[in-house]
Amino acid sequence: MCVGKNYAAHAIEMGSAKDIPDHPLIFTKAHTTICAHQDDVSLHSDVTEQVDYEGELAIVIGKKRYEDRARRRLGLHFWIYIIK
Repeated sequence: MCVGKNYAAHAIEMGSAKDIPDHPLIFTKAHTTICAHQDDVSLHSDVTEQVDYEGELAIVIGKKRYEDRARRRLGLHFWIYIIK
């Protein structure tokens, strides 16, 4: 899930000062937009001819249970992805 125009200055920066929504825009990004370190970023001209300079940063936080016999705790995993 992604959030757009979540503050007025961002809407104005996008050139839509008259179009400031009452609520932020919610949208998704396909899994094919995730890029690994030093991956090429593919431009899909069959979908759009407009390419924006702006990327997205995805933060994924999850819990995975594992047993640490000394401390008996849950492990917390944290990932950051760059998406375009």
